[in-house]
Amino acid sequence: MMLHRTPPAPAQLRSAMLFLALGLVAELLAQPGVRVHLQNGARLDAPFTSIDRVSHAQVQGTAFPQVQAVTVTQTQPFHFRVEVGGVQANGPLAFSRGVCWSASGDPDVRDSLLQTAPDGALVDTLLIYAETKEFRFRSYAIGDGYVLYGPVAVLQIPVYPPGSGVFDSEGNYYRSGIIAGHEWMLDNLRVQHYANGDAINLVDDDSDWHTTSSGAWCYPGPNSQGQSPAYGVLYNGYAATDGRNVCPAGWHVPVDAEWRTLEQYVGVPDTSLSASGVRGAAQAAGGAMKSTLHWQAPNTGATNASGFDALPAGGRTYYDGNLFNAGMLAQFWVHTLTGEQRRLRLLEYDHAGVGSYFSYVHSGASIRCVKD
Repeated sequence: MMLHRTPPAPAQLRSAMLFLALGLVAELLAQPGVRVHLQNGARLDAPFTSIDRVSHAQVQGTAFPQVQAVTVTQTQPFHFRVEVGGVQANGPLAFSRGVCWSASGDPDVRDSLLQTAPDGALVDTLLIYAETKEFRFRSYAIGDGYVLYGPVAVLQIPVYPPGSGVFDSEGNYYRSGIIAGHEWMLDNLRVQHYANGDAINLVDDDSDWHTTSSGAWCYPGPNSQGQSPAYGVLYNGYAATDGRNVCPAGWHVPVDAEWRTLEQYVGVPDTSLSASGVRGAAQAAGGAMKSTLHWQAPNTGATNASGFDALPAGGRTYYDGNLFNAGMLAQFWVHTLTGEQRRLRLLEYDHAGVGSYFSYVHSGASIRCVKD
């Protein structure tokens, strides 16, 4: 099956982004084939049946256009830069050049393609989410009755280390994974007791939520009680920082430094890690943390490349206790003690960054725990 994108205009090719997620088919073509650029910028559809009948060759003679080597370099976790040097214009002997890749054996043009400009040059960035997978890349040139290939470049995706998982005191199970050296829960916390067995208050009423001065929890969003295994529950800042520990024994609410380590791993620039507001949008750092499911469109930049699998449970306002933005927003408590304020991390459906903000202790937010 070919993962396909409609080729952008030649002027856009050098900065084009391709998002590749194994196991998910981006688009099914009504008529299978490859789309290529002619030298005049027009597009040509070449059916697979035609490609199957041509000669696929590794060796190129002097009469054939050049096919150069592909270079694949890692720029940050799960981001890879694919380059093939510019060559002479296609001329009459080749009507398409580019790079093909495959996760199963040597690639050819019946696999996924990156199109090149008419001069054969290609610089493209791929965001790949795959575990224990090997990708192979090579350049190609398609002519009248033949396809030529360059040497194969192999890319081994790093193994994403799974965690051991954890049960809370009520028997709820949470997935976990090793991200940037820390073992994080990959599900939102939903426990209703502290680690020592003391109950956390369930507060439904908006006014009571706004005025309470002790730990509290609630279900996120209207009519969401049945969704709590997926979305977890929301906690106020008192519960997030209570000394009895809202997390399972041996786990804790992450401090700001642990969040920064995670954010650096997914691409937030070092110069922005300490800043407030949205950071790492250009690097799709928040997108690497967001689940590709359950979010309202457009779920900008979402790839879940880190495995963090953030879900949009929404929040609860500190000033009137209203629930808001389930399906559009995920906000998580940071263990901070600064009077009536606590720090939050924020992911939203319409941007690809990670927000860092202070809010008041009466806000409602999700919790992801980190192993001690």
